Amino acid sequence: MDEIYKIASTERIQLLEKELAVQLAELKFEIEEQGTLQGSVPGAFSSVRMPKDISFFRRERELALKKTLQVAESKPLVIQADVMQRELESCLRREYTPENLPLLLLQVGPFAI
Repeated sequence: MDEIYKIASTERIQLLEKELAVQLAELKFEIEEQGTLQGSVPGAFSSVRMPKDISFFRRERELALKKTLQVAESKPLVIQADVMQRELESCLRREYTPENLPLLLLQVGPFAI
């Protein structure tokens, strides 16, 4: 499926990615700025995570699109007339025949007779 459908990067998507990159850069700068204003040690851990980069979101979008392109296999075709024919044949078939009656009597045992 990957060979058939390529994830397109239209002008609109590229524009949105550029806007997202600007917003992520501003957010990173703001987080770093807040850390230095509070006097935290460089490299210290924060409860606020650093935002991901553009390639992460592009990869996430591609995975979401690939997942939506996956289609389940169709069920086998069942012809109702064939099903009804098999049921009719099983109903018309005799359950007890002269060939299988002695075997059935032997299965019951000597006490049943």
